[in-house]
Amino acid sequence: MALKDMLAKGAIDVSQRAQQLKPEKSKQASLPASKQEEGVWTITLRLPVSLVRKLQEAAGDRKKKKITPSSQQDIVAMLLREWLENEGYLS
Repeated sequence: MALKDMLAKGAIDVSQRAQQLKPEKSKQASLPASKQEEGVWTITLRLPVSLVRKLQEAAGDRKKKKITPSSQQDIVAMLLREWLENEGYLS
């Protein structure tokens, strides 16, 4: 079942799960100053190897060119935030 379908059917209570999450304060230094107060949460995902390689390539290229976001973490966070906004989960 796709995540979107699970969310629509209420199989995952996102708001309840999000309230239970406790951010790791030790990793805040890697975040932009505007996001540091929010904290971060470590998760593990399984992604296709081709996506991971392209993410690594993009992060490396952006670091060399000094373009932000440049870390894999920040790139994924930016894209996930945009997707959540587009799907109506963030306002």
